[in-house]
Amino acid sequence: MNDMRNDQKYLKDKQYKQADRLNFRINLHKKFSTNTVDWHEWVFSHFDLKPGMKVLEVGCGPSNLWQVNSQFIPKEIEVYLSDFSFGMVRTSSQKALPEKVVKLINCEARAIPFPEGYFDVVIANHMLYHVPDLKLTLEEILRVLKKSGALFAATNGEKHMIEIYDLIKKLVPETETIKSVSLNFNLENGRDFLKEYFSEVNCFIYPDSLEVTETQPLVDYIDSFWDQVINEDQLQNCATEIKKIINQEKVFHIQKSTGLFVAKNT
Repeated sequence: MNDMRNDQKYLKDKQYKQADRLNFRINLHKKFSTNTVDWHEWVFSHFDLKPGMKVLEVGCGPSNLWQVNSQFIPKEIEVYLSDFSFGMVRTSSQKALPEKVVKLINCEARAIPFPEGYFDVVIANHMLYHVPDLKLTLEEILRVLKKSGALFAATNGEKHMIEIYDLIKKLVPETETIKSVSLNFNLENGRDFLKEYFSEVNCFIYPDSLEVTETQPLVDYIDSFWDQVINEDQLQNCATEIKKIINQEKVFHIQKSTGLFVAKNT
């Protein structure tokens, strides 16, 4: 399963062909997060964007980061939103984004169609763990960054939402070997990867958890990730267990481990 969640064909043709699955996951966080500061607002606050800057987001998904913060985007700035999924780029094109500022590109992060040193900022929001060749992708990001530029890379920790993994392993024992999707680039190992390319790497933690009080949003979340290995009966068993826990405890508590690396060369 871990290989599937990092398999480019599966990710492009199934998982991220459209925004539906991702939206199930986004909605769970949006509805039940205990941190009152929106994740996208928190991330955006670290960029310190200024007029004249050139900005690239690799793996932009449905461009929620920019839609949520559209009022804070400087007017005299170039923003390029890229994704390897044409479906995600098409979804982004339907969002209310400033047309003269934001441009959309369908490309892979390991082959960015811009010259060396073009960007002041490159953003990778929860996507570096998906790339098939992290080394090649980081080399490409470094290539298009100015020497004074910065990479902002968001990811999760090893224990992120572990309660869901534990629930599934308990009810569907054959999924015992499932690993976290962020195994390849997470809060624990990300600094070591980035240190090979940047002299200064800082990590900022976003304090948060989930207090889920409704069964169906969590079931939809599970189905959006594990539908390839969990059948309908097993999914219903998960729903029954979740409902039982919520009835007993009033909430289904889920810990989160999420943060943002800021990498520069000084």
